[in-house]
Amino acid sequence: MKINANPLEVRSDLRIMIMFLIVQFFGLLLATSVYSINVPISAYTQAVQPVSSVQVIVFYIIGIILFAALILFILRKYHSGRFMILMETIAIFGGSFITFLFIVGSLTGSVEQIIFQNTLSLQMSIDYLLAAIFAVTLIVLKNKRQNLRNVASIIASIGIGLYIGVYLTFTTVLIFMAILAVYDYIAVFITKHMVAMGNAAIQMNLALIVGASDAGAFPHSYFTKAQIKSFEKHKPLLERYKSVFNKIDRKRLIPVIAPRALGNGDMAVPLMVAVGAYKAYLNFTGSLVVVAGATFGLALTFMILSKYKRALPAIPPLFLGILLALGVYTIIMAL
Repeated sequence: MKINANPLEVRSDLRIMIMFLIVQFFGLLLATSVYSINVPISAYTQAVQPVSSVQVIVFYIIGIILFAALILFILRKYHSGRFMILMETIAIFGGSFITFLFIVGSLTGSVEQIIFQNTLSLQMSIDYLLAAIFAVTLIVLKNKRQNLRNVASIIASIGIGLYIGVYLTFTTVLIFMAILAVYDYIAVFITKHMVAMGNAAIQMNLALIVGASDAGAFPHSYFTKAQIKSFEKHKPLLERYKSVFNKIDRKRLIPVIAPRALGNGDMAVPLMVAVGAYKAYLNFTGSLVVVAGATFGLALTFMILSKYKRALPAIPPLFLGILLALGVYTIIMAL
């Protein structure tokens, strides 16, 4: 009997899936605090979209290219751990600040001012200060308690997806996600800097990803020689599973670990599209279709990962899933 530790992988996949869905639904919940206010959609559009969609897309493309060039330069020339820590700090503070700002603004009733007004009122100043304090506190807590990495990643991802989704049209975020899908493919399979960053984030336990793993022990006869060889590289990760090692010592079993990781951007980008869909239709139907499609795309990613056992770009299958879901929804509505 030959196995490939599928039960362990499924459990890890489900944990990642739960965190992914938390980002989507909590982000949409915060989005309702913006769009539930009695402001004409034309006034909203004029307030938050001072430039055209084409200009926005060009701006983001330039930003992506410059960011990728900077990452490649630093990783190849310096291999700096400090740079990765700096990236984590910026990502956590920026993303969580927006999340906390929307939460505080919802509680104080100042979300309308935060989104639509350029002038800074006393209440807005207090909201900004509280959000900054909460964001800094999250960074401090994460640095002191490394098991808070996933919590910090989730909160930051919500803020990033919410911010972009609120300020761009549904069409624009779809085009932007298509561009990101191409970039993700290049960054993983061609330049491979995203793989290097992901490995560094895992080794340094940085809140640039969410991670989950499960472990078990099985008799030698369950595995092929190739599987046994592939499991050897995961042995250092098994140190936290003392109960597994006890079984290994008593029964002469092979330790198996099934780690999974998902980048913050892979969670934030579908939320961006889901928020854009909510803004376009002012109901949850379009958003739920987007989330369902993204969830299908994530499941497809896990299936491919289980088969090929190599780093994969998540955004292309996420985007494919969203397009398929929107296509099916459009056909059903046309019937």
